[in-house]
Amino acid sequence: MVELPSRQELDRRKAEKPLTEQWVNEGETLRWIELPVQAHAASVIGQKATVPHEPLSAEQKSLVEKPNWPLPSKQIEEGAFRDDEWADELSVHWWAFADQAERDAVRCADHIANVPGEALLAITDQRAAVVVRSNQVTDVDEAGSSLFSRARSVAQKAVESLPSPSRPLSYFEVPADRIAAIQGIVLGRSLPRDNWIRIDFTDRSTFYARSTNIDQDPAEVFPAR
Repeated sequence: MVELPSRQELDRRKAEKPLTEQWVNEGETLRWIELPVQAHAASVIGQKATVPHEPLSAEQKSLVEKPNWPLPSKQIEEGAFRDDEWADELSVHWWAFADQAERDAVRCADHIANVPGEALLAITDQRAAVVVRSNQVTDVDEAGSSLFSRARSVAQKAVESLPSPSRPLSYFEVPADRIAAIQGIVLGRSLPRDNWIRIDFTDRSTFYARSTNIDQDPAEVFPAR
């Protein structure tokens, strides 16, 4: 009997197609996607927890309506957690930890929180990016928002010039030379513990994404160093 792909795998394939056709640069390899999820982002900046996270630096105005999602528990909102207890709060799927608001991890949280439930995290061999559809933000200038815009291939520029109201674009991205490490880990106190993607940036900030990929363990793609 042929095993049919899961619904999540079908969604992942659907997301991969426009990324590989319209967003990935020539010679670049897409390694991982975390699909959009109806869950909050949160942050701990200089020991101060902000749950849910409020965007601080997103340049383009979001066209996505603010959702009416359930709020995290009072304990998590007040930052009254120890070690990795924060990972057990299922209403939060994205966490940024940094000493200052200008760090890359916080900017990732900013841009995800600015388009709630719509942003995906894409990781390639050259960058990590918060990716949205072009019809979800206003006044997009990719020359400013995408560090790779000047390196686009001629073929990709031709694709991007076509009238498409929903092509993928980098809302915020970090090049590989500002990424210290990426690894798949398990976090939390509740069993079973969830898989997470951990991105350590060279500015000493850290971004976590709860993995919803039930078909592949992120630790297999990003083993701990």
